[in-house]
Amino acid sequence: MFNISLKGIKVLITRPAQQAMPLAKLIIGQGGEVIYFPVIEIRSIDNKLGTNFDILNADIIIFVSRNAVDFFLDVSGFGLPISAFIIAVGKGTAATLQQNGITKVLQPSQLVGSEGVLMLPELRCVGNKKIIIVRGLGGRKLLADTLAVRGAKTSYMEVYERILPIPTVKRYTQALTAKIIICTSVTGVINLLEMFSSDIEIFRTKPLIVLSARIKKYAISLGFEKVFISLDIDNNSIVQKLVDIEGRGRVGR
Repeated sequence: MFNISLKGIKVLITRPAQQAMPLAKLIIGQGGEVIYFPVIEIRSIDNKLGTNFDILNADIIIFVSRNAVDFFLDVSGFGLPISAFIIAVGKGTAATLQQNGITKVLQPSQLVGSEGVLMLPELRCVGNKKIIIVRGLGGRKLLADTLAVRGAKTSYMEVYERILPIPTVKRYTQALTAKIIICTSVTGVINLLEMFSSDIEIFRTKPLIVLSARIKKYAISLGFEKVFISLDIDNNSIVQKLVDIEGRGRVGR
């Protein structure tokens, strides 16, 4: 599938444990060595969703991540309204919805994330529409704020929280030997910086693969020198970027 082997290349995957395995399998299949180092731990929020939210009367429901789908289905105890538009921020979130039997899903085609969702025709005229955004605790306000300006009645349904993991000394030491780092969110970059505060200079000079220009800009502002954007957010595109970086390195040797 890829024209260059990753043999001998240690890749640090910072994704939460639940999401790391599919990407890790691709990297290992290409000959690379994976170092698992989650910089985000995902934990469910028990907030009695069924009594706090009238989701069955929602006009539009937006899921901001795969975790939002998984934790919503785990704790909600009820289905989704048939008449509502169900929107996913990207391919991974849409696929998770479809795997759980929710087949009529809208997703952005031009950009991923909140910016892409806001470009959907279905969200241009939302005056008095009831919109529920299913997400983790905290996060960006762009989606809700913009929809509110357009006249929608927006509310959040926060079904999980992100916490900072505490790594073992062994795992911390292994992480320092990585040649390339994969970090897929702004929160991930922030946590990486915090978890390796005393050794962060080691990472700032290594190639860092991210998923968007927004994450790249933030990483550069924190001092990372070699930041690369994957062509797309799927695992194959991330591995292709790894291969491209390794191929470029070989040409320079």
